[in-house]
Amino acid sequence: MHGVNYGGRFIPEQFLGLIGTDEVLFKGFIQPGKRKKLSLCDVNTSDRSVRMTRFLDLNIKEEHFASMAKLGFRIVRLPLGYWNVIDVPGGGTPKGPPEVEDRWRSLQTILPAAKYRLWIDKIFAYALKYDLKVLMDLHGAPGGQSGSQNTGCCFGKDSTFHFPSNPAGVGWNTWLGVIAIEAMARICKVHGETCYGIELLNEPFDPGLGKLTRHRLQSFYHRAILSARKHLDKEKPLIIFEWAPRLWYWRHRRNRWAHTDYGRIMFSTHLFIGYPNPPTVTQKAARASFSGAIHAVHEFALHTGYDVLVTEYALNSHGDGTKDDHFDYNSLTDWFIHQFEQFAMGSMIWNFDSVYPAWGPVAEAQVGSGKPVDWKAILKDRCRWEESNCTEEPWHFEDMLTF
Repeated sequence: MHGVNYGGRFIPEQFLGLIGTDEVLFKGFIQPGKRKKLSLCDVNTSDRSVRMTRFLDLNIKEEHFASMAKLGFRIVRLPLGYWNVIDVPGGGTPKGPPEVEDRWRSLQTILPAAKYRLWIDKIFAYALKYDLKVLMDLHGAPGGQSGSQNTGCCFGKDSTFHFPSNPAGVGWNTWLGVIAIEAMARICKVHGETCYGIELLNEPFDPGLGKLTRHRLQSFYHRAILSARKHLDKEKPLIIFEWAPRLWYWRHRRNRWAHTDYGRIMFSTHLFIGYPNPPTVTQKAARASFSGAIHAVHEFALHTGYDVLVTEYALNSHGDGTKDDHFDYNSLTDWFIHQFEQFAMGSMIWNFDSVYPAWGPVAEAQVGSGKPVDWKAILKDRCRWEESNCTEEPWHFEDMLTF
């Protein structure tokens, strides 16, 4: 399944530079500092609802989905924040220090969840029209699963996050997270087969302080899965994210998520390179930088039997992506897809669009000095045995046994 992220809409990330980011959403705001980026919880003006409405209208377009389908994509990953799908009971916020709660309150009062639903349903309608499926993703958890702007609130170098907030992995913030997943499950049920499934939590971060250990997360996943299954049948995928190097934790718990109790559980991971100095300007260096992570995911899939999705990978850090950048982005993309097909059910490029060509290589007319990324050629369907143009016979598992 070849997919694309439709990120930056409900949780705007300033670096993506989507239409209206600085001109509408963050107009009049000053960058907090080098290590702290503007994020949605900073939009606390009296006209914040108008700003967000305008921003969503500018960036959710039917032609985007027509383009995705034409290029060969079949699945769209939709990052959402908890405030997009639930209103916190009693007008409260996730638990945290007072100054942090004030920022979350600002985030939650931009628009009520019912208003966001209008654009969420519009995305599903566009996906249905163009034969695409939507993977819903809890990208911003109550209390934040990291201090990054992709949770809706950026806290910079001294990251503050409170999900889950106590040693048992249960409490107010994780309870809100479970409620958010159940709300997403209800939306998923309404949209039937167009909804592929739900990714339960995006990029939980644990800097070694014991705040967000995998042991704590298990409790959240257990409750979230059971709540989602109230509305979704057991074959609808529910997906647990993990960074490639840490998949070993779940590898040794391969019987933790039995189908009889939890239904179809899949795992996902993200493969990124940081910001090497100098950038990896050769194919050999670029590919080598991913070899360790790819091996780790391959081993996990091989030894656990879980289906795996690469729900984010990107073409960044090999140049600036402009016409003076001679890096071969087509070759790297083709290599990525080939590698992922060895162990994963699918992969999803980050992102559909961006002001930076390498971060938005689907909508971008040109990435680097060469032609645009030729997604249509790279993602073309493999030979199907029922088609008359196939010249080879299919292999069978029994043949492997005799071999």
